Amino acid sequence: MPKIHYAYRHHNGNGFPTDFPIGELERVLQESFSSAGMGVRGEYFVKGSSYYLQKLSFFVLPFYNWGNQFKRGKKLVAGAIVTDEKVGDFEFKYIDKFAVVPERQQNGIGKHMIHIVTGSINPDKPTILRTSNKESDKFYSRYSDSGSIPISTKSGIFFIHCFGFFNKETGEELFEGAKEKFYQAAYYVAQKPRTTLPLENLKILQSIDRNLY
Repeated sequence: MPKIHYAYRHHNGNGFPTDFPIGELERVLQESFSSAGMGVRGEYFVKGSSYYLQKLSFFVLPFYNWGNQFKRGKKLVAGAIVTDEKVGDFEFKYIDKFAVVPERQQNGIGKHMIHIVTGSINPDKPTILRTSNKESDKFYSRYSDSGSIPISTKSGIFFIHCFGFFNKETGEELFEGAKEKFYQAAYYVAQKPRTTLPLENLKILQSIDRNLY
């Protein structure tokens, strides 16, 4: 098995950079989420859509070491997409997408990506993540500050995790007002448009789109 390398790059702005391997990212996300019976809305990858990525900060792309990291045909095995968010005057990182293809799960890639995203890139800025999947919630709870808080929205229940807000061992705040700011940020990200849906719901939407057009 080829060695896994981790590429990451800053890119401030809306949408993906022009040399971004968008087709490979879509494959990784769909394969990863489908293993849990979920899928990513196609509009997430369409510029101009209300679901299109906004406020991109940086991305992390683990890949097989086969030549240039963005060469056509490069096979990605995972991906993390991180945006810059702000509530009032409080700025934080938000993990918008986090995925590992099924055949490469449970071998340390996800753990390593978490450490890169939360600790290696802009380490002084706290990080928030949300998931609606209970198994994913268990995984993130191993590394987040204090487990998750569930928040119910019109789109369903989300489990919100934080990194860099509290001491994982003692629970003490790592900066003044951390608890209040976490709850404000958590409710903010819980209201973001839902870009992942159960596969059966996505099939219904795709069928509607075909009938309309």
